[in-house]
Amino acid sequence: MPWLNAGLAGEWLSSLFAIIVIVLLAKTIYFNRKEIKRIWYIFIPLYFFFLLLFISSFNVTFQKLDELKWKSLDLDNAIVKETDPEKIKMINNHFRNIYLMEKQDPKLAIAIFFNLKNTYLKTFGNKPTPALSTISKYENLITLGTSHFIPSSIIASHSIIPDYLYIICSILFFYLCYLSFHNKKSIRKLLMTFFISSGILALVGIYQKYNYTPNNNTPEIFGIWDTPEPRYFFASFTYKNHWSCFAVISLSVGFAFLIRNIHIHTDNFLRSKIIPFISLFCFILFISTVYSASRSGVIISLLFVSILFPYIKIFKSKVLFVILSLSFSIFFFSFKDNKSITEMHNNTKQQIVQFKLGGLPLRLHLWHDLYQQISLRTFWGYGINSYRSINPIHQSNEVLNIRSIGLQYAHNLYTPLIGHGHNDWLELFSEIGWIGFSFVLLPALLLIIREMISTESLFAKSLFLGCFSYCLFSLIDFPIRTPACFIIFCGIFGVALKYSKLSSN
Repeated sequence: MPWLNAGLAGEWLSSLFAIIVIVLLAKTIYFNRKEIKRIWYIFIPLYFFFLLLFISSFNVTFQKLDELKWKSLDLDNAIVKETDPEKIKMINNHFRNIYLMEKQDPKLAIAIFFNLKNTYLKTFGNKPTPALSTISKYENLITLGTSHFIPSSIIASHSIIPDYLYIICSILFFYLCYLSFHNKKSIRKLLMTFFISSGILALVGIYQKYNYTPNNNTPEIFGIWDTPEPRYFFASFTYKNHWSCFAVISLSVGFAFLIRNIHIHTDNFLRSKIIPFISLFCFILFISTVYSASRSGVIISLLFVSILFPYIKIFKSKVLFVILSLSFSIFFFSFKDNKSITEMHNNTKQQIVQFKLGGLPLRLHLWHDLYQQISLRTFWGYGINSYRSINPIHQSNEVLNIRSIGLQYAHNLYTPLIGHGHNDWLELFSEIGWIGFSFVLLPALLLIIREMISTESLFAKSLFLGCFSYCLFSLIDFPIRTPACFIIFCGIFGVALKYSKLSSN
């Protein structure tokens, strides 16, 4: 949930999560000293990532301005000398926002500034004026002499601490889950608890979807907190695609139990009491991706089932899978006029028409901008969580035009910034560079693929397929930025790897 990363609540929750994970991991490492000596190499990506963050903290790209430097900017004098009222309005509004935002979120202040520079040059050109001189002067004041030969961070500020804690402790959670379990039974108990709670959350989301009445007085999510975009929330998630990503990981756990119980009850699996229960919850989780109106979720869910199907070697169990597939199909035809399905159909139709007219989806433009951004600093990248701040520098006119369309209909003036590139792989490549990608991300991806193909446990194979589905989601969205998705991914990855290595039943 993105609100975990924002403000004082985000810092407090990140710190609490960090303390819990670090204490539990320290205890686990102490009681597993012998095993850790034998598998020390699995910690290499973690050591490297720590080193990357440590070095980058001494190589800062931008700085906040103190009051003395703000006075040296002499903004009032520039406004007096400027003759164009549109330019006066633009720099006055933006610099007022930058000044206020520097105290709360310096990274966002940098994004607002570079959006100002980009918009100004696009609107008025680069002809020397008092307004453009002020923009150039501010950029010189905030820019530090960064070395391109070592990792860098975007800004020196306590606001970056929750970002570091979140991603480090999520990775530590993978190691905690891997080291904490020593038999398959305890892993299955944990995963069953997670699967049941995920199914209940899916039911809550479906109920919520059909009983939600838009209003300005009640927060959308359980009446507790608001969503950035009320049209796209589902259950406790503020973004439908991130719920779908979570649902697909949960679905992989359900299918792991379904396959295992089918193989245990080879001759009479249709009489098993637990199989209908698991099947029902799997169906609910899949339906929730449809009700959330997430096309990505529906496609990846179906792809997950299609990949898993050939590994089912019992004929009768394949019949069950066919029955489930028919059930899904019947659902689609029965609810073809459902609001969520209609929304997905209309969005797809609109994109096809736009594509025929020569227009590309916004995400493709974002990925192109990311490619340009990466090409300028490929080896080390720009630093963790630098995308939002750096993106306006590399933002193409196509993205700027698309994002500005909303301003025509906005009741209140706002700065149309891009929060994420809708591709975690490219975004992280931009932030940690080729070297970070090669030592941290790529080993994890290759390990998932290897275990998914080679593991003899169908239970573990289903879990690894869920992790791989998460990686596919990360190609078209940003689930790593949602703690509920990324932490669960790290946890499932850890227990799946341990389950695959254990030999006991």
